[in-house]
Amino acid sequence: MRTVTPFVALLALGLAGCSEEPETRTTADVQADAAEAQEDAAEARAAEREDLAEAQHEAQQEAAEARAEAQDEALAAQQEMIETERDAQKRTAQAEQKALEAEAKAQEARAEIGKTAEEGRQRVAEARQRASQAPTQAQQKIALAEAEARHRVEMERCDTLPQAEQEQCRVRANQAYEQARAGASGQAAGQSPQTTTQPAQPTGG
Repeated sequence: MRTVTPFVALLALGLAGCSEEPETRTTADVQADAAEAQEDAAEARAAEREDLAEAQHEAQQEAAEARAEAQDEALAAQQEMIETERDAQKRTAQAEQKALEAEAKAQEARAEIGKTAEEGRQRVAEARQRASQAPTQAQQKIALAEAEARHRVEMERCDTLPQAEQEQCRVRANQAYEQARAGASGQAAGQSPQTTTQPAQPTGG
């Protein structure tokens, strides 16, 4: 591609004119040189226009590429921001779910602790009640055993009496036995033990 400017063409034309003898150049030669110079100038202007057009085309192409690249980068940044927001929302939802689950487990644990504590208090109360009742129950069993033993002894003694006195003796022995049983039962219920009435010794024989 030629890049001859009009100034260079005119300068070349002037130098060519100076190198020849004035007397040997004709009007036709001068006109030919001028035409050639005009052609050179026209070619130079055309070359400049081509260069300018090519430069403008390249500039437009580079600008278009730059805009496209900028748009791609903007879209990529926007997509990354969207994904980041989604990830943050997902993590937040997961954290909230874990917090709810932890709170539910904590409530269940507190309820279980309260239930266990209540069961423990009930067991302690029952154990204390059994401990408080144990001596009374033991005394009741002893009192009943003693009453039964005395009743058997009295009944055997009644059998040794004369026939006429045996019935009355058995009645007194049974009454004494029932009183002893009632006294033992009252003692077990927290009442004062009743005084056991000793059977009266029969007279005679």
